[in-house]
Amino acid sequence: MNERNAISKLFDQLFDEQVHHVALKNMQEDIEYRRAFNKAMGVFELLRESLNETDQLVLFEKLEESQNELVAVQMEYAYIQGIKDSEQIQEQLKKCGLSFEKGANLLS
Repeated sequence: MNERNAISKLFDQLFDEQVHHVALKNMQEDIEYRRAFNKAMGVFELLRESLNETDQLVLFEKLEESQNELVAVQMEYAYIQGIKDSEQIQEQLKKCGLSFEKGANLLS
């Protein structure tokens, strides 16, 4: 395995563990996220129920699937950028009296 593939595999594993398990769990416990999620799901269900043609439902499901794929890519880019900016972000937080201490939640 070449170095690039090894780094890619390591990142994929890290991304899966941290984003899909830790960050997603934390996000789902956040009341603001739950409100937004419930609102979006309510609208999706109303729209789904209003579609009465088979081809409309197929298009709706394709739209929903493509939006999910888009959000996944956006999350990955945001996570990668966060890693790239991590040191600079932590320096700025320290200037404001904040830090990423173990167990700290800056979003609360």
